[in-house]
Amino acid sequence: MAQPTQRLLGRLYESLGETSSAIDLFAGGLDGVQAQDRAEALALAEDYDRYADLLGTNDRIGDAQAAMRKAAELRERHAPGDPDERARNLVSQAVL
Repeated sequence: MAQPTQRLLGRLYESLGETSSAIDLFAGGLDGVQAQDRAEALALAEDYDRYADLLGTNDRIGDAQAAMRKAAELRERHAPGDPDERARNLVSQAVL
């Protein structure tokens, strides 16, 4: 299954409350993926945020923090100086 499809299904399963399935789908959909442009990077950062939230709710705090850091790195690299993206990073850090 293609990684974008896995991430899409991860969001669907998350909305249905199927946390374990969503985590598995996000893990596969985010594994080794590289952003090609700003828009893709920010979409991936959002998916990493969702993945971090799911991991955190399953008491996988270390994994959640790693996903949150990956989201922050994507935003800092592809949207430096953007106050909205900086705020998203701060919100993610506050939640975990």
